[in-house]
Amino acid sequence: MGTTYVQAFEACGGLCDDVGKIFAGGPMTGLCAADTSVSMTKATNGIVAFSQQQAKQIEETACIRCARCAQVCPIGLHPYQMRADIDRPDLELAKKNGLLDCVLCGACSYICPARRYLASSFKAAREELAAKARR
Repeated sequence: MGTTYVQAFEACGGLCDDVGKIFAGGPMTGLCAADTSVSMTKATNGIVAFSQQQAKQIEETACIRCARCAQVCPIGLHPYQMRADIDRPDLELAKKNGLLDCVLCGACSYICPARRYLASSFKAAREELAAKARR
């Protein structure tokens, strides 16, 4: 605790010159770190650095309804349906279809052949619902 991200990377041999993004918490469920001067806490379970090439964001394509996301969901949800609800936008229907039950593990986003950003859209929708509830 208290060690900065840059100090941790230096202890491992340093960072390469073409660092694109740094994630705290891992590549699937982690958050992008704004800078490397942030200190680690007891909740920091890992930090990952990606090169510029690895960090390129791939453009989403339309859902092909393959249901791979549903097959890998540990909760048994239908992520493709929740995303369709969010895109409509019908957050109440997404909520009924399990939006708040999602554990945001990222398995659906990882497996999706259409490269849909499912987990991040679920997180954003949940934040939007929470903001509406506070009003």
